[in-house]
Amino acid sequence: MSIRFNAGIIGAFLISANLASSAQAIHSFSIQEAIAYATKNNVQVKNSLLDLQIQQQTNKSITAGALPSLSGSAGTTVFFQTPVTIVPGEFFGGPPGSTIAVSFQPKYVASASLALSQVLFDGTIFIGLKARQASIDYYQKAIDITEENIRVNIYKVYYQLVVSKTQMGQLDKLRLLIRKT
Repeated sequence: MSIRFNAGIIGAFLISANLASSAQAIHSFSIQEAIAYATKNNVQVKNSLLDLQIQQQTNKSITAGALPSLSGSAGTTVFFQTPVTIVPGEFFGGPPGSTIAVSFQPKYVASASLALSQVLFDGTIFIGLKARQASIDYYQKAIDITEENIRVNIYKVYYQLVVSKTQMGQLDKLRLLIRKT
């Protein structure tokens, strides 16, 4: 015998059970605590902060493009068998008609190089350098706007809750008056 479960029904049941258990916990916040909690835990604020950090890193890479660049290399070569050239022995004081094997290649060769470069005229780097602070200001303003929108929404909800609580209290008083009469 095989039993099949509908994943959607099980998921809905688990979510409703989780909501029911979390609905029993009562949290009490002042307006300032609610704003602080929301700005600390809001996804939009976290994304805005990440955008600012990304822009700061981008600015550092733009700045690095304008700085001098120093590069170097070094290498060695070892010839186990150096190539030889046959030359007349007369060149080295030998008898006429004789030959001598001479190697013009050293057994060890070392080389090193060092290069220093700097961008002198590149419009994109200079524009990027000028726009660095403007881009940081833009992302900082985006964070400020996001936090302000969260504050406004919390004030609205908090006000609605205060009004609802006041209305509930007035309704309870009205019910008591009706019952007494």
